[in-house]
Amino acid sequence: EHGALPLTACTVWDPARAQRNLAPLPVLTTVSQVRGLSEDEARRAYPVHLQAVVTYHNPVATNTFVQDRTGGIYVFFEGQAEPVLRAGDLAELEGFSGPGQFAPVVRGTRVRVVGRQALPEPLRVDMEHLFAGIADSTWVEAEGIVHSIRRREGQNPILGVNWGVHNFSAFVFGDTELPHSLLDAHVRILGVCGSRFNFKRQILGMQLFVPDASFIRVEGAASQAPPLRN
Repeated sequence: EHGALPLTACTVWDPARAQRNLAPLPVLTTVSQVRGLSEDEARRAYPVHLQAVVTYHNPVATNTFVQDRTGGIYVFFEGQAEPVLRAGDLAELEGFSGPGQFAPVVRGTRVRVVGRQALPEPLRVDMEHLFAGIADSTWVEAEGIVHSIRRREGQNPILGVNWGVHNFSAFVFGDTELPHSLLDAHVRILGVCGSRFNFKRQILGMQLFVPDASFIRVEGAASQAPPLRN
């Protein structure tokens, strides 16, 4: 259509065959069950009913992550207004599985906050493993040297962080102005590990989604680092 491909995926529906083979899909009740689906299986829209803690929620960017005892997952709320959530909310979530652009996700249709819960213990793994994508959507601890602080009008601050030959962005939710003293500092940051990927669902790196500035801890000034400016 005008030189563009309007259809990227489809399912051939045979009503007669469906009537013969129709069986209800089981309800998935843990994050690991959803994450364990193949891309094709996730497209079948398995019903999902989770109880999990909200680890990150940004209603403007429409980014939401939740985590239960089996793992973390990305949630988007299609066809409805963004719910009022904050990190640490214990939520009952209903929806359906979706293939996502990198890994299976939950297409949320209903969410209800039932209390508050401590955020999970961070997954502490070697930083190389974070860049390899093994902690996608999971609450983690990352570290590195801050090389930039930027903030566009109407957006949350973003830290640019170096670790060895790698770099990642840490998106810090909230209105708090991050101090310029963070530049060149060695920091440890708690947040949700999000994967960077290409259109082939291949991992390119990682990014961090941080609920607020209190999850950033300064370990010390960077050694032998030239002064940097944002």
